Amino acid sequence: MKRTCQQLLLGLCLGFGSLAYGQSETSAQQFIRGQQAYQTNDYERARKVFQPLAEAGNSKAQIYMGSMYDRGLGVERDIKRAFYWFEKSAEQGGVKLQYDLALRYLYGKGVARDYNKAHYWMQKAADAGAPQAQYNLGLMYVRGNGVEADNDKAVELFRLAADKNLRDAQYALGLAHITGQIMPLDYAEAYRLFRLSAEQGYPSAQYNLAALTESGEGTEVDMDEAIIWYRKAAEQGHQLARERLGELEDTSVFTPQPVMVKQSAPQARTATMSTPAAKIVHDENWVKSQPASNYTIQISVSQDKQKLIAWLRSQQSLAPLAYFPQQQNGKVVYKAIYGSFADQAAAQKALRKLPEKLVKQKPWVRVFASFHG
Repeated sequence: MKRTCQQLLLGLCLGFGSLAYGQSETSAQQFIRGQQAYQTNDYERARKVFQPLAEAGNSKAQIYMGSMYDRGLGVERDIKRAFYWFEKSAEQGGVKLQYDLALRYLYGKGVARDYNKAHYWMQKAADAGAPQAQYNLGLMYVRGNGVEADNDKAVELFRLAADKNLRDAQYALGLAHITGQIMPLDYAEAYRLFRLSAEQGYPSAQYNLAALTESGEGTEVDMDEAIIWYRKAAEQGHQLARERLGELEDTSVFTPQPVMVKQSAPQARTATMSTPAAKIVHDENWVKSQPASNYTIQISVSQDKQKLIAWLRSQQSLAPLAYFPQQQNGKVVYKAIYGSFADQAAAQKALRKLPEKLVKQKPWVRVFASFHG
């Protein structure tokens, strides 16, 4: 009897033991095991854990699978497979991943450029409220990347991002207001927007804010204030700001001091819609921001960037003016352009109205798509 009881107890123990052993791990426990393997560089074991979880729809495991294929960790590098898993995860949400995918497709980072897929993922991230995605989606509508160009839609998206205090969007709206291409000319509103962006450290906004303050467009003329913003932009490497600051110093317009001494207040000038923002010469960022289908007028070419910029500043009757570098016969040259026109006919009309001195330089109409590359 005693032996029979012992055998029964032993059987029960073995039975419970086999039951406990037979219990499967939860998906959360499996995921943690996969993470531990990944963190100890045991990528092969990590893949074996993550793959069934990913196939079952675990979005985090899908990201790990995508990362391993993207970097060739424990598997042969396979970008197509990596993007398969990234997209599987992104479809379940994850704004950061959606935005990252959009940028990769937009700029061809590690994958062939695909504007349609870039738009698809950028739209998802924008719909989720990501301001950077809203801004970049706006740029896609300006340029017609993967969508039909739509300036109204672009402005709507820029405003959404600007309302979330995104400095890039604030700068873009300010720029639109001083070019008058996709929004009405409004220097006062441009000044307000540039200031919001400049106060967050955006160098191009600081430069444009300084130029408006120097010229009195949309605000009162204040040379001390202008110099402060030129200096802030110059300290971040903004070339135009450095050059303008140097010009002001060379002509002794002011004496650089840690504390500015207020000059006698000049008469404030009222900004008018017909007056271009004086001394504002746009760089290649402005050129790239124009719709690829728009037209412009190339008015000059030079190997000397500083002389070209100085010459552009002298063309006070024209706006907007811009320059950009381009490779030509193995050398970098700088090309100056005037205007951004919705169609070729409008550009040709503007060409016929150019001053005689410019006509002698044989300006010609070309499409912005030829600059975007």
